[in-house]
Amino acid sequence: APATPTPVTVAPPTTLAPPTTLAPPTTLAPPTTLAPPTTLAPPPPPTTLAPPTTLAPPTTLAPPAPGCTVSVLLVPSCGAWFGASTPSADGTYNYTKGLAEYEAVAQNTPDILHFYKTGAQRFPTADEIAQAQRPGLQRSLLFYNWKPSRTANWAEIANGGADAEIATVAAGLKAYPRTIFLTIFHEPEDNVVPTAGSGMTPDDYAAMYRYVVTSLRAQGVTNVVYVWNVMGYYGWRDYFDGLYPGDDYVDWIAYDPYMSGNKQAGFGVMVDNVKPNLGWPGFYSWATAKAPGKPIMLAEWGVDVLTSSDPAKLLSDTVQSMQTRFPMLKALVYWNQHGVGNYRIDATSSTGVALGQAYRALAADPYFNSTPTAAAP
Repeated sequence: APATPTPVTVAPPTTLAPPTTLAPPTTLAPPTTLAPPTTLAPPPPPTTLAPPTTLAPPTTLAPPAPGCTVSVLLVPSCGAWFGASTPSADGTYNYTKGLAEYEAVAQNTPDILHFYKTGAQRFPTADEIAQAQRPGLQRSLLFYNWKPSRTANWAEIANGGADAEIATVAAGLKAYPRTIFLTIFHEPEDNVVPTAGSGMTPDDYAAMYRYVVTSLRAQGVTNVVYVWNVMGYYGWRDYFDGLYPGDDYVDWIAYDPYMSGNKQAGFGVMVDNVKPNLGWPGFYSWATAKAPGKPIMLAEWGVDVLTSSDPAKLLSDTVQSMQTRFPMLKALVYWNQHGVGNYRIDATSSTGVALGQAYRALAADPYFNSTPTAAAP
């Protein structure tokens, strides 16, 4: 799957596999009748990134509200998680370096750290655990998007074609003493081949997802919260029902919207991009009707600093929208993309600096700092 997000209203990228960690998605062109999320379009002349050393390290936030707890499915009882995927700006996918770059601007230790894997990779790795458990800072919850095979299609995986890879991943997951968020084959929409027998229909995907979950459970994996993660772009609306594996196999629903251009009215529109002329209620509305009570996350999201002149305005309704319109939205996980392109919070263009300042203020909001990650299993 592809490598970066798209500055369209809702759907961004699928990922290309980086050296050791599968990079965030690049979207393939969808049906010709719809304007799909273009993947990380080659950005204009790169903006220089702010050196992380110019800002102080993350500060300790005020103590969390008393009585806030975390469920066995990693749902916070107060507020919502605030996390990030942090590949480095130099394009090497050095997540440790990228985390320092991110925190220099955000001034916040992420509640969730997001990584991408494929095939028979054993995870969490020692480096990832070290990032999540740094002395003097809160523990970060680990979140993985994992594609079980580099070669087998969905039908083949559901028929045992990736059993060796599943066994390797199961061993790594069981060795970690904490609970992990896990997505199985994220952003499947632009991989669908709707022809019967292709092995890549929506039904094939749902069967594959159920098979992998069942296999992991059978191998004794008990510390995983399963996240069904799609792009959520309205152009793929006819696929969502078929792709959904079922409530018994999905603990959280996730999707990947992005804000680009001043035509985007703000966070609320990004979260629930209604298209009345298409009969589309917005992905959040679809998800809460499809699976009432399931927690929802933005597994990737971002603001395009190349096309949005006022990022602070775009983010200004975030907390209010979550409290009043989107109560099931329990986690925001920013994609601080590799390179110097559209969505990084540490770009030093005037718009990039404005985004960094607005993002830092958002990260410090009590709504995202009310439930301690220490309470998570």
